[in-house]
Amino acid sequence: MESSPIEPKKEQILQTPENFEEKELMENFYKKYFETRTEGVKKISLENLRELKEKGISTEQFLDYLCQNHGFLLHGTIREIPDDKLKSEQNKIFAANKSAIAIMRSIYSNDNVDLKYSYNINDDNPLSLKIHTPPDGKYISTDKGFIYIVDADSFKNKPEGSWQFVREDSEVEFHTVIETEKDDFKYSVEVIKPEVKILSSDELLELVYKGQSLPQDTRFLSVEKGGVFTYFSLKDVESIHGGTKYYPTVSVDNVIVGLAELEQDPAEHNYWIKFVSVDPEYQGKGYASALIKEIFRFAKDGNFTLEPSYYSKQGSEKLKSVVERTATETGVKLIERL
Repeated sequence: MESSPIEPKKEQILQTPENFEEKELMENFYKKYFETRTEGVKKISLENLRELKEKGISTEQFLDYLCQNHGFLLHGTIREIPDDKLKSEQNKIFAANKSAIAIMRSIYSNDNVDLKYSYNINDDNPLSLKIHTPPDGKYISTDKGFIYIVDADSFKNKPEGSWQFVREDSEVEFHTVIETEKDDFKYSVEVIKPEVKILSSDELLELVYKGQSLPQDTRFLSVEKGGVFTYFSLKDVESIHGGTKYYPTVSVDNVIVGLAELEQDPAEHNYWIKFVSVDPEYQGKGYASALIKEIFRFAKDGNFTLEPSYYSKQGSEKLKSVVERTATETGVKLIERL
């Protein structure tokens, strides 16, 4: 059932003298900076926020107060937006009613990485961030970010009950921008670099079957049966040429997301590069290039030559130049078929 536009839930907080005083301080700060008569976007700087921090109120507390008591939503990004609109080419504007999420997104970029965190965070399931980086381990974080305050009108809560709100539009006006700093994010951050290694046929089969008679990881089935690795076939793991096969792999959080196959030419000191394939969910992050580098490292260490079996149209467009460049860089002889 399609979710309907709803306002962010206003939490009921048990009043004590302490939090009543905090609420009064935050409301006064809100009136001072949000209800001014100045034209255009209001900007609340780190220096402005020191007023609250010196009284023991964090940026996270104040932003949550805005969501809970004034019905605002938050959009965090590392980029300063020059006008007064959030824009999206996909016609989807995302916002949150949890300040921890917005602060995180204002400090850590998702450019060329996967940011993994839960859609539902609470006292029993606190926020934690896992950053899955490309093979080079690089990711972008900043010392200062920006949170854009938007009205909740026309936003829908998706998934329902989560912190995430979505408005299907190409642009949404914001009325206030709040600066953040890295120290505002108080939650755990784990940086996970993918593991690149080469498996033997037996090692790969053990991972797929896990000691059972049927494959336990269906991602290694044929694409027609729901598998994710194009050109991979369990039936072909044992070489029909009587040679040896090896499988370069890229793993993220102990899950293989990229796979290649090397088959030894029984008549030559040569290996055929049979295929290079990356799970579609993980494409565009440099994993195919990492597999190619590992293939050439293997060949150089063993003093082998390499021969691509053939290039698909996609492989020719995306990988052929990488293969040729890596051959030049490593000095490994590459045999090209005519």
